Parts: sequence; C-alpha cells; structure tokens
Amino acid sequence: MVNNPTAGGNVPTLDGAATPPAFAPTLAWDGSSATETGAVPPVLEAQPKYRPVRRLGTGGMGTVWLAEHQVMHRPVAVKVIRPDLLARPGATGRFLREVRAAAKLHHPNIVTAFDAEPAGDSCLLVMEYVPGETLGEQLESGPLPMIEALRAVRDAARGLAHAHAHGLV
Repeated sequence: MVNNPTAGGNVPTLDGAATPPAFAPTLAWDGSSATETGAVPPVLEAQPKYRPVRRLGTGGMGTVWLAEHQVMHRPVAVKVIRPDLLARPGATGRFLREVRAAAKLHHPNIVTAFDAEPAGDSCLLVMEYVPGETLGEQLESGPLPMIEALRAVRDAARGLAHAHAHGLV
C-alpha cells in the first residue's frame, strides 16, 4: 500500500506497519567512501560476491550501497534491509516473495532486480545501478523546466503502470 497524505496520513501496510509520509526525507549519500566511514554493514562486508564502494543512500527500509560485482566487474546497487524489519515473524519470506514478484518486471522506467538473498540477520537486494542525479538532487537547485518535469512524471507513471499491470501496485 502507499501513503496517501490527502486521506489523513499513514496507511497501514499488509503487515500492519504504518508507511512513512509520502515526502519523508531520504538521507542521501554524503560523499564519503565506504572505507572512510567504516559504516559498511557487516552482512555486506562479509558477502564475497560484492565489494562495497560507497553508500548511495539511506531510507526507511535500509541502506543502499554502490558495490562491484566481483565476478562480473560491474557496478550494482545493493540494498541492505534493516535487521529490525526482518525481526518480525515471516518478514524474510515476505521480502523474498516481493523480490520474486519484482524480478518479473522488465521496464525502462523500473530498476532491474538482479539478485536477492538472506545474509546473516538481514537480506540483500541487488539491483541495477543507474548513475546520475536523483530527481531530489535536481530539484535542490530549483524547479525543473516544465518539459523536464513532465518527462519525469511521465516516466514514473509508465513504470508504475507496468508494475500495476503485473499486480504489484
């Protein structure tokens, strides 16, 4: 479920938890490398397939890291799910079911899920890494020109429509 701020606030999710506000801040990567901050989650550091490079961002579900796939030598985004979320009964199973459903999506406006697995007391979701600025970063310097704003909304709507057509929204 999604949050609908016009309907009076948080909407409970399927497991009864409240969703964060629609425009809740996400902590963006601060520019430090993983080795500088020393904050690489132990489950990612112990994962032999991926070498953490730097933290990309932190949100309500966990932390996303830029990592190098050690065999393929390509950049990937690895989301490390927060252990407290996984402490709920059945959470790992729900996470893996959701990942399997997301893996069926293939669309230019949706980041591709490559891999997912339980790791220690957490779970890893490995996704396509898309370099560049986020929409939020672009908006920090002011409003987008109308054509760029319309393109961003159109692209997001196309991705959501594809997910909806596959029963995920």
